[in-house]
Amino acid sequence: MKNERIIILFLISTLSQFPLSLIRFIIPIYAKSIGADTFILGMMGSAYGLVYIILASYFGKISDKIGHKKMIIFGLIIYALVVLIYPYIQNPLFLIFIRGGEAVGMAMVWPSIEAFSQIVKEGKIEHSIMIYTLSWSIAASIAPYIGAIYIDDFKIAILIVFIVSIFAAVVSIFIPRYENLKINIKERKFDLFNEIVVPIFIYGFNSAIILSFYPAYGDFIGLGVMKTGIILTVSGLFMVIAFICSGTIFSKYNKIWITFLGIVLQFPFLFVSYYGDFYIQLISLSLIFFGQGLIYFNVLVNIVSSFSNNVGSKTGLFESSLGLGFILGPLMGGLPTILKFHFPWILSLIFSIIIFFIYANFLIKLYKNKNIIKS
Repeated sequence: MKNERIIILFLISTLSQFPLSLIRFIIPIYAKSIGADTFILGMMGSAYGLVYIILASYFGKISDKIGHKKMIIFGLIIYALVVLIYPYIQNPLFLIFIRGGEAVGMAMVWPSIEAFSQIVKEGKIEHSIMIYTLSWSIAASIAPYIGAIYIDDFKIAILIVFIVSIFAAVVSIFIPRYENLKINIKERKFDLFNEIVVPIFIYGFNSAIILSFYPAYGDFIGLGVMKTGIILTVSGLFMVIAFICSGTIFSKYNKIWITFLGIVLQFPFLFVSYYGDFYIQLISLSLIFFGQGLIYFNVLVNIVSSFSNNVGSKTGLFESSLGLGFILGPLMGGLPTILKFHFPWILSLIFSIIIFFIYANFLIKLYKNKNIIKS
């Protein structure tokens, strides 16, 4: 039964993430081709984040009542139908609304998949989350390269997204009944703001800026679509490596310090901003993605391992917190372009530095409190 759950989780997570990541790569490039400017690209990303932050927590609660399987199936079908609209859009402004429609489907899917990941291996939360994160991150890393190949055949790429999404919905039918399983987790108190909100915000903020602007930015600085796809694919593989390290080697260490390392590794945005060389871009984004993997994994472990009941509600809260970064990143990166300022990567660097000092202050307070207790 456990092996069956592992296989099902891996398949559903992979099949759900691949269409989403493929769309995230090809749509900014398609939007540019029909006249979208950087402002519209930012609004597209923010529309997705806004809808997601509103609905993810709500659908997480609903999934606890009606069942995570049903929610996953409904969400994937909705997503598959929404993406079919893309080839018929010629006004880039309408792409903003379609991205919001995507978020409706995904807000139904991911809180339930994350809830499912908790019960894959009872008593081994980090192993379960490693299986879950590996599945979607592998799909996310492959998608940009596939997107670069099919970018000239846009309708075929959309058809691939539709077919894979429907197939994922079919696979979801075979999710074993698990809603009534009880897992004994020793709940612990943690600092919600510093251990959850702060790190997952910077993850969402920086991820959204990369996803909203980089596919078009790579072509803008002369890399071309194929090299841009290679950069995002290799960088995605570094996130895969981060998940493996987090679930194995780094699991022995304090998650707070591993999260801090992830925040520090957001600083290479400085090089993304000023150097258009292929290898500098590749190395910089690989370090950034590795850091993001450390942040995401350890925050999710904190969420899942700290609650034994209504886990769908908690993962919905996690996804909504993530959505806040998804809203502000593209919005703040896109708005200044109205005044001819183009600095999304500098914005990510600035916010990363701010989060660095907030988190460093949190660590200093923890250190002082421990010394007070010892004395």
